[in-house]
Amino acid sequence: ERDRRPAPARISVSAEGSGYLTNLTWSGWGSATAIGKGTLEADDCNPNCAEVTYTGYPATVTLSDLTPYGNGKQAYANMKVSSPSAANTPETFSTGLVP
Repeated sequence: ERDRRPAPARISVSAEGSGYLTNLTWSGWGSATAIGKGTLEADDCNPNCAEVTYTGYPATVTLSDLTPYGNGKQAYANMKVSSPSAANTPETFSTGLVP
């Protein structure tokens, strides 16, 4: 049976916690490509990066390469984040799997 997990409202975009996507609303979830719109919360490093202060920017995330794993489950293997108003936005990267 196909995995029917709900679309996430939040996705981390950094291993060290300096950025995440939140308030995501989705179109195409479960299809070959899913597009989410929400807010990129990025550490603005003010006064420094150790004292985490987040600033929110409008963002779009595109998930693609829906890949089977486990016992009948699927996950997206690629994620592209676009947030033109944010500085140092990760543009495209592979995250492993986003269930």
